[in-house]
Amino acid sequence: MKGTFEQFGGAERDLLNNLPAWSDHFEITVATLNLPQKARETLDDLGINYLTPVKQFTVPRGIWAEARALSSRQAIRLWISMLDLTEQITGLREVLANSDAIHVTSGVGSLEFTGLAPNHLPMHYYCLEPHRGLYEDVLHRTIEGTPKRNLFLTSLLLGKQRRRDQKFVSRLEKMKNVVISANSSWIQKRISEIYGVKSQLLLPTVDLSVWKNQSSDDDSTSIGDYVVTIGAASHVKGTWETIEMLAGTGISLALVGGGDGYDLARLRERAEQLEVKLDIQPRLGQDELVTLVQQALAVVSLAYDEPFGL
Repeated sequence: MKGTFEQFGGAERDLLNNLPAWSDHFEITVATLNLPQKARETLDDLGINYLTPVKQFTVPRGIWAEARALSSRQAIRLWISMLDLTEQITGLREVLANSDAIHVTSGVGSLEFTGLAPNHLPMHYYCLEPHRGLYEDVLHRTIEGTPKRNLFLTSLLLGKQRRRDQKFVSRLEKMKNVVISANSSWIQKRISEIYGVKSQLLLPTVDLSVWKNQSSDDDSTSIGDYVVTIGAASHVKGTWETIEMLAGTGISLALVGGGDGYDLARLRERAEQLEVKLDIQPRLGQDELVTLVQQALAVVSLAYDEPFGL
């Protein structure tokens, strides 16, 4: 289970990358509220079934949507609708009745499912991070780091959604046959601080075969005069600071992940001021990303409070 694959970033790709190994031990069905075409093709190639709602979920954006807990309420309604009917006809209730365990990966709309899970089924909740927009201000700043609006008012407006989030985790922690895991010791610490619950540690996996040099049979790779940073241009990813770090070095920046139009415009402007060449790639396939990284001087990240910086 994962609330949505709409963003189709690192968390979603990591989950898909794990499925082939899991398939050696389990018969898997992926249930989600939004599954992009690329993810569908990946699952089809792997021979893995998936369930989606008749109408795909699009995450409501903006502070007012967050203040009204709009995405959470919509997600619950869609999960309930999927119990008896999905885009694939088969209802989620039928699949759960024939399942031995449930794995839930955190993200928008994920916790909302947990209240619908049968009590007798073992469930693993994999928390990649608590909702940062609810508990930190790094997502409420422009790419330069200035607040988008009054931070106290923002925190006040998000109170309802924070209470819902706390309620979901509290209920989950009290359920039988439930294990909560974090993807790093840092996230374990954050889960304890925010929710007051203990969690296990389950580190991410890396498929080294994917990163095998594809350009030749040996290990030599032509190194370009650029570094790579991965993640949508934003304050939380430290993209602005990365440009400033490269000023005067003659080293260019390859940014993978795109970003908001305003943020990208400001970033390009800053890069021109500091004479740092900037190449922005909104999204790359796995092979393209491997080639880009192999030919770079380094992969860098100045992301704020992220265990892996990506």
